[in-house]
Amino acid sequence: TLSYIECLLNQAKTGGYEMPENIGEMINTAREYSAQNSDEATFDDLTRLHNRRSIERIGYRESDRRYNSRGVSIIYLDLDGFKAINDRESHAAGDRALRAFARVMKSVLRSTDAYGGRAGGDEFIAVLPDTDTEGASLVEDRLRKAFEHRKSRYLQVLGNRFPDAVLSPVEKLSYSAGIASSDGGKDFGQLKREADAAMYKVKINGKNDVAVVSD
Repeated sequence: TLSYIECLLNQAKTGGYEMPENIGEMINTAREYSAQNSDEATFDDLTRLHNRRSIERIGYRESDRRYNSRGVSIIYLDLDGFKAINDRESHAAGDRALRAFARVMKSVLRSTDAYGGRAGGDEFIAVLPDTDTEGASLVEDRLRKAFEHRKSRYLQVLGNRFPDAVLSPVEKLSYSAGIASSDGGKDFGQLKREADAAMYKVKINGKNDVAVVSD
């Protein structure tokens, strides 16, 4: 590892170790390995959003009153109709749908200094620092419109290429969401539970909508 090589370098400086001839190559390899491990520990392989552990770490940090006294909001999202894409088309098509949604999510959140993560499967989390309920609702609205725009463009291209094709299950792909906010009195765990519960209510009441947790 890189720390081990650094130890060898220190020993060499004090005359306690003879440096190998390929030390430069060893250092470069160790740096690449370290960067790769750091990337894998932070980002989801498929979507390149933060993975569950990373987004939860960010969420707890941002909801810590000592770190952020101006509040934080959580948006918990679950894709509607995703199972049909996996079942009727393929898992590869499902992966493409997840990546497409992730790209839209990153694009929208990038302008708000927020963080996006994949909670697992077809569930996603957005952590919005310095954002109240109203601000989080505006972000969610932009995300929904951006996703619908991207979906309509995809279906238009698909229809032009295959005018006689059976309607794609992507047509019914949408998402349900729950929003929870705190001014410093709740940690990320509580916010996530509240947002998840709100999202579930949307699921059982027709899907493709958002519910906001009232304080």
